[in-house]
Amino acid sequence: MKKKCLVVVLLLAWICTLNVQCIPSIFAESTEQKETMYVTVFFVANPGELNLVKNVHLIFENSTIGPPVNISSEPFNNGFVEMEYALTPEGAKFFLSFNIYFETFLSNETASFYADCIVQEFLRAFDYQDLKLLWENQGIQESKMWVHRSFGYKPYSKEEVSAFLKYKPTNGFGKLIDGLISKYVPGDSRTGLSTSYWLKKIGSNFYWTLKVSAVTSEVLAWDVQGHSESININELLNNNKPLIEKPSENQRVIILIQKKTTFQLSRGLTTYIIEIQRIQPEGYTIADSEFSNWPDTIEIKYEPLFPMENIVVDIVANSSTQKQEFPSTVLGGITVAIVAFSVLFFCVKKKLKRR
Repeated sequence: MKKKCLVVVLLLAWICTLNVQCIPSIFAESTEQKETMYVTVFFVANPGELNLVKNVHLIFENSTIGPPVNISSEPFNNGFVEMEYALTPEGAKFFLSFNIYFETFLSNETASFYADCIVQEFLRAFDYQDLKLLWENQGIQESKMWVHRSFGYKPYSKEEVSAFLKYKPTNGFGKLIDGLISKYVPGDSRTGLSTSYWLKKIGSNFYWTLKVSAVTSEVLAWDVQGHSESININELLNNNKPLIEKPSENQRVIILIQKKTTFQLSRGLTTYIIEIQRIQPEGYTIADSEFSNWPDTIEIKYEPLFPMENIVVDIVANSSTQKQEFPSTVLGGITVAIVAFSVLFFCVKKKLKRR
């Protein structure tokens, strides 16, 4: 049961906070190199329990340096658009997945052949040639030719995850990655870590983006009232040093807190509200989030950064439930059904007595 819960939490975190539609898309035609730390806080109603999810994501965008793959080969230079190479945990093991996108002028056969060549380049660079193909697929996604391949499995251990991240940056926010691995791998029923390399082509140039995402959640009562919580960034990062020592112009920290969300539960329509009590240190801006997939969300941004020991956001969570009220038409239908059933029951009973 614990492993299933971890998979649910990780998948929810991956879909809700890593999807390129939720966190700003890395496919934008920008080549500015930057590092962003996203912290996302939101409620999730899992079967049987309510979770307050607190995730931290380190995103290193648009580097010209990445894993040692041969990007001068034909598959990368004839219709190639972008790709994702991801590590996803599944219990005590992990699998690797490739999502590769090409221009649609390529035939299905050519796109599949190119994708296999690209996959082999990555498996060679990471010494994963012994992994078996788990599943494959291809089609059209967002007006691009999409080819998918997944391979497995490897043990979900600190050593193996560190090996996957051997091409990570070592400066700036890159110094925080080892702490995340230490805390979230192999994790437990409520923690875990996923990561992916992205490669995109703009014009004749290639740009790498690395995403490292740590997932954690806490079970709360369904009727939560007055629950105080401190979102401690150093704690989430497993960092015991000053959070920002020597800030860089290309760094920023963004905290997204979903202030209101509603679930249709068996008890009725239930709304959960997060109120921000205090934010430390000063020097931030706060506004409603501009991300369309994050409605009713507050965005706390530190940009530009300055030397700071930590960031702590104090919140209070509450809930309210609206009892189910059936429309008059539904109530009328129920009444008619009850009357009809009563008449039928009376007739059957009367006939049985005659017999």
